[in-house]
Amino acid sequence: MKFFRLMGMSFVGIWGMCASINSQTVIQVDAIINSGPQRVVYQQLAQRFQERNPSIKVKIHPRDSNRHKKLMDIWEAQGTASADIVSWYAGNRMMRFIRPDLVEPITDLWAEYQLDDEFTPAMKDLVSYENEIYAIPFGYYQWGFYYTNALFQRLGLEPPTTWKELLAICETLKANQVYCFTIGAKDAWTVGGWFDYLNLRINGLEFHLDLMQGRLSFDQPKVQKVFQTWKDLLDKGYFQPKMANRDWKEPLPFMYRERVGMMLTGNFVTTVIPEAQLRKFGFFRFPQIDPKIPYYEEAPTDVYMIPKSSPNKEAAKAFLAFLAEAKSQVFLNQALNLIAPNKNAEPSENEFIRVGTQTLQSAHGYSQYLDRDMEKEMADPALNAIVEFLKNPHVGQVVHRLEALRTRVYPDENK
Repeated sequence: MKFFRLMGMSFVGIWGMCASINSQTVIQVDAIINSGPQRVVYQQLAQRFQERNPSIKVKIHPRDSNRHKKLMDIWEAQGTASADIVSWYAGNRMMRFIRPDLVEPITDLWAEYQLDDEFTPAMKDLVSYENEIYAIPFGYYQWGFYYTNALFQRLGLEPPTTWKELLAICETLKANQVYCFTIGAKDAWTVGGWFDYLNLRINGLEFHLDLMQGRLSFDQPKVQKVFQTWKDLLDKGYFQPKMANRDWKEPLPFMYRERVGMMLTGNFVTTVIPEAQLRKFGFFRFPQIDPKIPYYEEAPTDVYMIPKSSPNKEAAKAFLAFLAEAKSQVFLNQALNLIAPNKNAEPSENEFIRVGTQTLQSAHGYSQYLDRDMEKEMADPALNAIVEFLKNPHVGQVVHRLEALRTRVYPDENK
């Protein structure tokens, strides 16, 4: 009898433990994680949340970019995601899941936690669709001109704010046998930044996004003006030759040796420049071309979304609210080398993150980059067409080629 009483107590104890475990909601989070240090930071972030929310357990599933993309393709095809929260990219890539109603709106969460006080209107617009909010932005970064500061100082040059000032700098550099710009166009994606920024500065954000999403023709005067402006720079010899022979990193040594003055790229470039050289670099935003058009910036943004298929939406919303907090975003982005979108985040000690924050928070709106704003079936051949334009800058040919692609990829927009 004594044995059975003890055994019964053991069963009661075990049952109680199981009940306690079962009372804890477990949410699965698929995150793009590319390094061991990033994985550690994510686990620490989950632990911080659990200390405040002991009834919710967060399981982080680290995925490299390729594995994560395959899971996203499965979600899009089958309608069921592999997790309660998934990380992804803003822009057209996010909209591919929102339009077919695969993502849970979080408009209620945004209002409850007064996130209008945490994010700029431009950032809110970026994660909104048809009056609903669908994602929490947790990291982004700037694009712009990275320049050789020592070279500028030696020649008495100041970072420009207008197109006229930029062209004057190029003339000074050319007179000193220095190329103004370089691109590593062997990696075709690098040329997208030039097209995006010229189009944003000449035609504005609304036109740019409509063009990216196939709603407007490429074979029209506004787009021709973009390529003509670019062609003028090429014809004047401002670009370093043989751009298509170099990958995105190979032009950097030419900047170290002050043979090239500037490179239009994203802040990820600072992670591959040696520290001793990085101290010689500066950053400025793409100058204004038309003063009637406000500053719109290229700002690739990472977001977290809740799939409609999640069985734990309320617990998932609690974790998203935590990720929206300024302290959480600063803690996470220190490891990701990104900017915290929360406008109340403490300023970074990193000079490029600090100036990038100022640039992006003062913007009137954001694009995501050509290959994020376009459908992939359009983006890849479009980038190749632009690379060919750099080799043979014929405006008529490139707009005709891009328009032929648009009519094939976006047939519904041509009816």
